[in-house]
Amino acid sequence: MSAEVNFLPWREHQRVAAQHRFVAASLAAVMFGLVLLALVAWQQQSRITQRQQQLSALQLQSAQLARYPQQLAEWQHKLARSRAHQESRQQLLDQRHHAERLMQQLASTVPPGVYLDSVIQSVAVVEVRGVSLAADHLHNLLEQLQEARSVSAVNIELIAAPEHRFGSIYQPFELSFRWQPERAVQP
Repeated sequence: MSAEVNFLPWREHQRVAAQHRFVAASLAAVMFGLVLLALVAWQQQSRITQRQQQLSALQLQSAQLARYPQQLAEWQHKLARSRAHQESRQQLLDQRHHAERLMQQLASTVPPGVYLDSVIQSVAVVEVRGVSLAADHLHNLLEQLQEARSVSAVNIELIAAPEHRFGSIYQPFELSFRWQPERAVQP
């Protein structure tokens, strides 16, 4: 057996020191790699979280936008109902003004001694029932109706036998005419 003698002990210390440096450098490299890997993973996770938040926001906006056509349809339906109501109201107002103008026309046309019991208007035809004190009064009414610009096609439907009313003798009559009111000038 031969004995080994180390004539350079400082080399042994250098070799052990080199091994320790290598292990330390390797551990430092592994630690640096793990830290780098953790940073990359954290960055990717934050990107994923950011994208998920953006996706959630887009889905929320998409849901809101999906409701817009329904809301728009509801609003259009409400608008249509409102317009129909407004048109109906306007027609009623026009009919009211139409009836007011007819009553004003009759009030200015009916002579004294003629009394109207009923006035029925359907579209452009007006039917009038009433009584007159004498045939002359009824004749005056017919003449004034024929002279009126908004009245045409005056027809006597009925002249009945005289009857007692209100303590006097009256001549009942029924007549009809076409009435087209003059357009009111609107400002």
